[in-house]
Amino acid sequence: MIRDIDAALAVLVEACPTFRPRHAAMLQAAEAEEEELSFSDKTEALRQHVLGLIAAGQHEADLNRVFDAIEGLLSGGGGHVRSALGVALIEHTKRVKWPPGPEREAQRAFRKRLGTVGRKEWDIV
Repeated sequence: MIRDIDAALAVLVEACPTFRPRHAAMLQAAEAEEEELSFSDKTEALRQHVLGLIAAGQHEADLNRVFDAIEGLLSGGGGHVRSALGVALIEHTKRVKWPPGPEREAQRAFRKRLGTVGRKEWDIV
């Protein structure tokens, strides 16, 4: 069981090879500015990346791995991990009010890609 949110983020980054360069660049920029990125900042970047992949219809294998990782962390992670991911990925995706277009369709597709536990979390928020 993963109880640490940084370890949970590492699982998600590992699951999405197309996000790794962006994640590394974020960490380098923060280090250069002597800032520390919050879990929320890191997961927001991942969330936007995943929505972009969905909207573009690209990297199906990455998307499958990421959503499998999300489901695994939501169903088997520690309470703090489940709560943090629920807010950072699911609630933030659901609450954005997109105008009609590719972003809204990506938002709908995000929900459809969630596993059983992820969809239950979506329905709660």
